[in-house]
Parts: sequence; structure tokens; C-alpha cells
Amino acid sequence: MWRLATDRSKKPFLQARLTRLGLILFTLTIVAPWIVVGSSYIWPFMAFLQWKGGHTGWAYFGDFWLGNLPKGYAFSQHAGEGLSRVYFGWVLVLVCQFATLLLWIMQLIKPQFLSKKLYIAGLILFPLSSLLLGVYQWYIHMNIQYLSYAHSDVFPYFGLWIAGICEALLLISLFRSPEWAARKRYGKKRIILGTLLIFIALFFLVNEIEFQTKVTKFLYVQKNVENTELPGDPKVWEADFARILAVAYLFRARVFDNDPNYYYCELEVPVVSYASLKAIYIAMGYGVQEGTFLTVGPFLKDAFAPEGAPSLLDR
Repeated sequence: MWRLATDRSKKPFLQARLTRLGLILFTLTIVAPWIVVGSSYIWPFMAFLQWKGGHTGWAYFGDFWLGNLPKGYAFSQHAGEGLSRVYFGWVLVLVCQFATLLLWIMQLIKPQFLSKKLYIAGLILFPLSSLLLGVYQWYIHMNIQYLSYAHSDVFPYFGLWIAGICEALLLISLFRSPEWAARKRYGKKRIILGTLLIFIALFFLVNEIEFQTKVTKFLYVQKNVENTELPGDPKVWEADFARILAVAYLFRARVFDNDPNYYYCELEVPVVSYASLKAIYIAMGYGVQEGTFLTVGPFLKDAFAPEGAPSLLDR
């Protein structure tokens, strides 16, 4: 009996220590850079920029989130108008960080808040959201660099790694708390299923938001045929184009251009779905290339057009 009582008394002690350690480390995620783009460092609220010629500069808060970067610097020559939205996603990371600190400090001071369902949801979702949004921002920056000049490798840095550690510590401290034990009746299966459904819905929502805000990339998809067969019979392309469209619409991609005579089309794809869509088309047996576009007056000239296909400017 004495041993059992001792074990029970240790759990709140360990849980409180884990919470404090998690909050201290989580505070570091605000002041530590999350990703590195070439020689530039990005925080959720600012960026230290370095570009060709040894030039450096800083972008803070509104200027950073709206993409108002120092003149002469650009993370990418991306030809879409949504590049500034890439940076704006970091403001959501910052909001989730401060919400996490506020809720967890309240939980540390008054554990009875765990009796409220919405409060428990906030304790779980806000730190998890800051981590997932950070990973999402890293992925977006990594994929939007496809036209950048040299030294544009993108990789996670201290802030993102520490956020992952903090998430584990905070969740462990929550699940070890006596207050949480009283709420186990909700069941793990129901929580897992609900979380899965939320992520599926968010995936399609993010795809649509990215397309509407032009955080997109272009993808060439072509039927594999001999060059001597081009131009060909447009009817041969109809069945392939229907299959390509069926998959494209699932990922909220749109047709930018279609040429039945040369058996290829160009798709504007939300960045978050780009790698998956490209892999699917390759598995379906199509030739796939990343499109690079240069703005020429009111037209777009394709730099990676299929061999033998006329330029958009020639049509």
C-alpha cells in the first residue's frame, strides 16, 4: 500500500517537471530559426537574408509575412502572384506558439482546467498545429525554390527540431496527469479516427487555398510516343487526357494548357500536392517534367516544352 501511494504521488511531480521543461524548450522555438534557405535564416516572425554579392538584410513582422523583402533579394523567381502567401503562413505558426504558451501556463497553474473539453483540445491542437504548420512551411519553401539561383537548399533548423521535442514532452505530461486519466472513456479509436478525418479535410482545404492564392507550380504531362508520331491524331489523346483530368481534379489541379496534336497538357498544381501528383502520373506511364515559365508580355513561354511542340508564342 505504501509503495502504491508513493508511485501515485510521483506522477504529478514528474508530470509537472515535464510540463515546465516542455514550456522552457517551447519558448526557445520562438527565438530560434526554423528553416534555412541557402544562406538565409527564417523565424516565424522574421528572416535574415543573404544573397549574391555578399548582401544581407532583415525582414520583420509585416514586411516578412507579406513578402516585402529587401530590393534585389528573392527566394524564388516563381512566376505566380502567390509567392508572398508562402511567407504569410509563418504568422499562423507564431499565433499557435503564443496560444500554446498561454494555455499550458494556465494548465500548470490551475490543472482543473482539464475538466473542460475545449481547453483539452487546445492543449493538444495548438502545439501540434505549430509543429505541423512549421513542417508545412518548410515543405512549401523547399518546393517553391525550383527557379532560385545557386545555394538554395532548404532544410529544417533548430526551431523546428526543438518544436518536435516539445510536442512529445507536452503530450507525455498531459497523458500522465491524473486529470487526463479520468477522461480515458472517450477512447483512443475515436480520437484517432477524428484526427484522421480532420487531416483529410485539411488536405483538400489546403489544396484549394493554395490554388486560389497561386501558391502553385506547373507540371507537363505527356503521352510517351515517338517524335515521328507528332503531330498526331487528337482523338488518340482524348482517353489519356480524361484519365489525367480525373487525377488532377482530385488534387485540385487545373489545366493551364492542352495540346491534343502533341499529346501533352500543362497543369497548375498546388505545391502541397505537387510531388504526389507527379509520382502518380509517372506510375501511370506518362512522361512528366517540371514546367519553368518566363513571363513575356501577356504570354508565358515554356522553357521545358516537349520536343517537337511549338512554343506558346507561336500559336
